[in-house]
Amino acid sequence: MWAAGESDFFGMPTDLRACIRWYARADLSNWRTTEQAINELLEVKHAQGFEGAFDLVESHNEAWLRLEAFLNERLAIPGSRCAKWTG
Repeated sequence: MWAAGESDFFGMPTDLRACIRWYARADLSNWRTTEQAINELLEVKHAQGFEGAFDLVESHNEAWLRLEAFLNERLAIPGSRCAKWTG
C-alpha cells in the first residue's frame, strides 16, 4: 500500500506501518500539498520499478470525499469526481 496522510508515520500502529510500502506526509486540507505528496509517491513507486499510476484512492473518511474526487480526476482513476474545483 502506498499512503499519504497527516499523521506522523511512527505514531501509527505497528501493524498499519507494516502494510505501507511508502508514506508521504501532507496537510490533507491543502489540495496542492496533497497533490505534491501523491506525485512524490508516484516518483518513488516508479523508482522502485513499479509501473503505472494508482488504481484506487480510498479516503476512509467522509470529510475527505472532495479531496478523493480531486485526486481521482487528477490521476485519471475511476471513482467519484467533482464538477467544479474550489480547492
